Amino acid sequence: PGETEKDFEETFQVMEEIEFDDAYIFKFSPRPGTDAVGYDDTVPKKEKEARNLALLRLQERISERKLRSLVGGTVEVLVEGKSKKDKSEYKGRSRTGREVVFRGEGVHTGDLLSVKIGSLYGKTLLGAIA
Repeated sequence: PGETEKDFEETFQVMEEIEFDDAYIFKFSPRPGTDAVGYDDTVPKKEKEARNLALLRLQERISERKLRSLVGGTVEVLVEGKSKKDKSEYKGRSRTGREVVFRGEGVHTGDLLSVKIGSLYGKTLLGAIA
């Protein structure tokens, strides 16, 4: 509440500089039972929506670029289990928390495997055991 244009610009610049892998971005809204209920909300709704959208778009560009940079490379994956969509595939997470789906045999939950990333589907990396 009360974020100035300068505050917003500084937030935008910091996000550009740091390049988070991902971010949870929400507009301010007072929640019952929190101190924020008593804060003056001086930012107009349209301005909040515009700022929120600008940050979301920035983060989407950063996240997609970072994910695309992994295609063709190999990542270490902690196997979480079978894929929900295709039981012949497994899913897991990279050391940076990226979701990875891959095919393999003799794979068990908890295994650490090297997976060569072949493509990207949304925010999911697709690959094969290296």
